[in-house]
Amino acid sequence: MSIKNKEKHIIIFVGYGIGDFIWATSVFPLIKSYDKNIKITLLTFSNYAALIKDLNVVDDYILINRAFFESKKRILRYMYMLLFAFKNYFKLKKHSDAIFLDDNNFLIKCLNKICKLKRIYGSDLQCFGYNLKNKFVDLFTDIIKMPKDMDRFHCMMKYQYMIRSIFPTYNLAIPVLSNTDYLEKQIKQKFLQNTGKYKIALCTNGTAEWRYWPTDYFIELIQNINKRYDISFFIFGNDKKQYETADVIKNSVDNNCDIRNLCKQTSLLEFKEMLKYMDLLISIDSSAVHFAAVYNIPTITFHGQTLPARSGAVNYNAISMCSFEECSPCDINLNKGIVCKYPKCMYNISPEQVFEKVKIILL
Repeated sequence: MSIKNKEKHIIIFVGYGIGDFIWATSVFPLIKSYDKNIKITLLTFSNYAALIKDLNVVDDYILINRAFFESKKRILRYMYMLLFAFKNYFKLKKHSDAIFLDDNNFLIKCLNKICKLKRIYGSDLQCFGYNLKNKFVDLFTDIIKMPKDMDRFHCMMKYQYMIRSIFPTYNLAIPVLSNTDYLEKQIKQKFLQNTGKYKIALCTNGTAEWRYWPTDYFIELIQNINKRYDISFFIFGNDKKQYETADVIKNSVDNNCDIRNLCKQTSLLEFKEMLKYMDLLISIDSSAVHFAAVYNIPTITFHGQTLPARSGAVNYNAISMCSFEECSPCDINLNKGIVCKYPKCMYNISPEQVFEKVKIILL
């Protein structure tokens, strides 16, 4: 199944969450270390491109406007897709191979049916969960057979496994992200004035509610930490709901607690640079933990719906906390559209348990 022509121009699509994108960046140096002459075009959402824009691991970009591409207005979504296919037809068609690290029905059909690429690689199993068959498998010309029990196969290694199935290389690679040292002065002046001895970053919620650790647990944990240490807390997020949750937390703790609500106030690159100065990140299973892994920032992450073996931080300073309920992970239910209203896997990780881990890190 390997690509033998060293002058191949290949398209690689990555399109899930930011954390998945960070993991996927590891495949670019993996391919380049195999043969630097292979030209890589990255097909992804426009807001992700900034994360690797100044690196030499990608040769070209085809960017997607996510707001239009995933619009809830069907007409707007279809019009954008048609415009995208028309605008990028010749650029897409010049490639002979495409690798779908993540799946997207429209893009696979676009490259297969419209652009008629010679080879389109994809996995036989869905990215996560109980060896479920990939529903797009019939659209791939070359199918990569994945290991069984994907719930205990880390997503970053899944991406690299796919690449090693195509290119005869045995190397491993770590994620690569753009250098943000140029933001140091700006970050310090804007966000890091008059802080406590320790700085803790918090990510309290995200796109999937069943991954949330209860807000009142965060409040109790912050109170306990604040009583023992000279601390400044920084709450990060990128939407209105995260901002509102951060305000609830801030208004629920003691007045002497230094909590700074930075939700919607930093770009992805500013957030990455900001984490460099943190002593600890406490987070749900989100992209924040994978940004922190770039600097090996001590991290405590809560798992339940997903297992640490599959989506944990690639970071030797990370502590993954999981209650390992009999229903975890819950991918089968999620694939049926069943969302857990009371995620006991999250509720059974107590603030006291987390505080004990914090004390170990902040000795």
